[in-house]
Amino acid sequence: MTLLMTTLSEYQENEGLSDQALSIKIGISNSSYSRIKRGIRKPTVKFYSGVGRAFPELKPLIDAEIYGKTNYTHTEPITHKTFMTKFREVFK
Repeated sequence: MTLLMTTLSEYQENEGLSDQALSIKIGISNSSYSRIKRGIRKPTVKFYSGVGRAFPELKPLIDAEIYGKTNYTHTEPITHKTFMTKFREVFK
């Protein structure tokens, strides 16, 4: 499993999303997501763009996977911030 898929699975678990709910959030079918998750199918452009829209903080991992940078490491931990958290940070 790639770093992107591992991180996406962690997000899924943290938010309590089912595979179906996550696939809807990403914008692909449940069966496509399941096949990608199990490694049967390679991720598509639609998958990558959906993940980028649903989880903008994962864009560096998407870029690393698309461009083949297998040794990508985070410089800081990725945190999933809700809209309200971002709003509060801006308007302190």
